Amino acid sequence: MSSIDNLKEIHEAGEFEVNGRTYRFTQMSFKDAKRVFAYFTEIANDIEQGRMGFIDTKRFEEIEKVLWSHVMYDDMQVSKMPQHWGAHTSDYMPLVSVALGVFSVPFLPDSDTSSQSMSTGKAKTISRKPM
Repeated sequence: MSSIDNLKEIHEAGEFEVNGRTYRFTQMSFKDAKRVFAYFTEIANDIEQGRMGFIDTKRFEEIEKVLWSHVMYDDMQVSKMPQHWGAHTSDYMPLVSVALGVFSVPFLPDSDTSSQSMSTGKAKTISRKPM
């Protein structure tokens, strides 16, 4: 199974377990998900190669705020738990890597986003200019 397939499974389940702790992903707005996806495409190769220097950048700090406001632990937003990462440091990098990917799943090829679609018909493209 590929990493994309794993991310799709986690996205569908809506949760991820790290070190015996279950983190739940909540719905993210299109605008926020788009920001996360754009960032993920910039650093995905770094994650794959184990280069995690991106976590100490201003840009990641912005994305991290978005991530932790959509990740729950014990029915509470991680963003509202200031001591959480100090107590569970070993959960941090696995969850960062997975959360970035999971929130990017709707933008990946072959993603089933039909539940988010308002239309039941096939989209039509009409060109009004002569070819």
